[in-house]
Amino acid sequence: MTDTIRVLTFNCGYRGTGVGDYGVALAAALTATGEVEHRQVTGQCTCEDRVGASWVDADAHCAYTALERLGRRVDRRRGQWAGRPHDNPERSVSGWLRGLRYRKQIAVHRPDVVHYHLDRNYYGLEPLSAIASGRRPPIVVTVHEIEDWGPLARDVLSRVEIVLVHSSVLADRLAAELSVSENVKVLLHGAPVPSTFPSADARTGIGCFGHLGPVKGTRYLIAALRRLASEGLHPLVRFFGNYSDDERLAVERMLSRHGLLEQARFEGFLEDGEDFHRAMESVAIVAAPYLESAGSGIVSYALAHGAAVVCSDVGALPETVGQAGRLVPPRRIGPLMQALRELVTDEPLRLRLGRQGWERARSSFDWPVIARRLVGLYREVISEPGKKSFSKVHLRTERSGPVSIGRSHR
Repeated sequence: MTDTIRVLTFNCGYRGTGVGDYGVALAAALTATGEVEHRQVTGQCTCEDRVGASWVDADAHCAYTALERLGRRVDRRRGQWAGRPHDNPERSVSGWLRGLRYRKQIAVHRPDVVHYHLDRNYYGLEPLSAIASGRRPPIVVTVHEIEDWGPLARDVLSRVEIVLVHSSVLADRLAAELSVSENVKVLLHGAPVPSTFPSADARTGIGCFGHLGPVKGTRYLIAALRRLASEGLHPLVRFFGNYSDDERLAVERMLSRHGLLEQARFEGFLEDGEDFHRAMESVAIVAAPYLESAGSGIVSYALAHGAAVVCSDVGALPETVGQAGRLVPPRRIGPLMQALRELVTDEPLRLRLGRQGWERARSSFDWPVIARRLVGLYREVISEPGKKSFSKVHLRTERSGPVSIGRSHR
C-alpha cells in the first residue's frame, strides 16, 4: 500500500476570480488520488477592504489576523511615505508576521511537503522566506506570475526544492531575471474537463473573460471586429469577468466609436464556479489576444469546455493550445481578424477545433492529470530531502507545430 503524503498548502483557496476555483479543484484532485492527506490553511488576501477578523481552515477568504492587519496598516503608511500607491504589494511587516503564523502551522501539522502558491499581488515573498529558513519539510512553490522581483526572490526561490510555473516562458524568465533554473519545472495550468464533449447547440458569439486592461489586448480585438463589420460580419461579443467600471466605460467608448456597441454584451463577474463553466460552454469562440500571458488559466478552461480558441502567440498560450486553436501574433489586427473571420464563418472548423481542445485538455491538464504529476513531484522531494539537483523538466508540455496565422512575433 502506498504511503500517504501529508501536504500543507498555503495561499490557494481563492474563488470568484474567473478561474477562481483553482485551489478548490486542486485540493479535491489531490485528495481523490488516495495518496495525499491535504490540508489547506489559508485563502485569498488581496484587498484590505475585505480582510476578515479571523480565518479558518480550507475555505478561508481573507486570512489576516488582527496583528497582521495592524502590520498591513504600517506597510501602507510606509508605502505612502515612499510614494507608492496604497495597494502596492510591498508588505514586508504584515508578510513577516504571516510567515511566523505559517511556521506555527507547519510545526502543528508536521507535513511531509509544504506547497506554497506565490503571486506577488496577493501572497508575498516574506512569508515564504520565513518558512524556507531553518529546519523545515521540503517546499514546492508554484509561481503564478513573475514581477520585477529583486534579491529576495532570487534568494528564496533558490532555497526551495521545486519551483513550478505554468509555462516554459516563465521558467526562462526565472532563469534570466533571477538566475533560478536548477529547481524549476513546468506544469500547465489545470482545468476541470467535462467527461463528455459539451454540446455546441446553444453556443453563441465570441467570449472574452477576465479584466479589460491593456494587457488583454481588447483594443486590438475591437479593431479586428471593425474590419469584420466592414465585410458584413457582426458576431456577438460577450465580456465576462472582474473588469472595473472604468475599464468597461473605456471599452464601450471604443465600441461606440466604431458603431459596434449594439453587438456587445457585458455580462459581468461570475463568482460562482458553476456559472463560470456554463458561460464557457455558452460561447462559440473564446478570444484571448493578450499582449502577455503567464498562467493561461482562461485558455485552459476554454479548451476544456470545447470552445474554439483564438489567442496570441505569447507566454504560456502556445504551450497550452498546442494544435487545438488559432495562434496569432500580438498587436497584429490583420491576422486576428482573419482568424476570427475563419471561425465565425466556418462552423465545422469551430466544432473540430473545439473537440481537439477538449481532447487535449483531457490528456494534458485535466485536474486528475495535474494531481498525479504533483504527487510524483511530492514523492521526489520526500525521497531526496534537501537535494537541489533537479533539472528543468517540462512535464507534458507541447510546443510542436501549433497552428499560426501571420508572421510570428518572435
